[in-house]
Amino acid sequence: YGLRGLAGLYRQDDDVSRREVREYVAALDIDNNFPGVRGMGHITRVDRKDFDAFLKAERQDEMPEFVVKTKGDAPDLYVIHRIEPLARNKAALGFDVGQEANRRQGIEQAIATGRATITHRITLVQDAKKRPGLLMYVPMYNRDPAPLSPAERLKALRGVTYSPLVLDEVMNGIMDVSEHKLDI
Repeated sequence: YGLRGLAGLYRQDDDVSRREVREYVAALDIDNNFPGVRGMGHITRVDRKDFDAFLKAERQDEMPEFVVKTKGDAPDLYVIHRIEPLARNKAALGFDVGQEANRRQGIEQAIATGRATITHRITLVQDAKKRPGLLMYVPMYNRDPAPLSPAERLKALRGVTYSPLVLDEVMNGIMDVSEHKLDI
């Protein structure tokens, strides 16, 4: 629900500011309401040919030190350009989730299907403890309902809201919500 709400901000305005994302995530109180969720953010798809213009625009939006962390030569990048709370997620800002096979597979599956998707187990770049984690992706499109074919969805892609999750914190939260009636 939190990611779908964040997507709602982007439905209202293509140019959602860092401040607006910061205020939205703060209002959700994710530490108390979303166990294991380390933050919420937005990923944008960048064609490599448009990379310089993208970088310039990001640096003009309250973030002159913004850098993209990527490797490889894929024709497109999936860059985390908004993530809050920033203090504990700064290492993820500018990270190209398309540079690593597991993360790319998850985001491409979300885009192609139009459904919320989680990655296989990963290590979050912002988790100093290097615990097992996941990324959850929710794609957004330029029209509603979402286009039907994967190719149409990619063409109409507006972006992807996402959350980094720490598995053991998610499981602890599940146990609390279920009043310890689950054995996982």
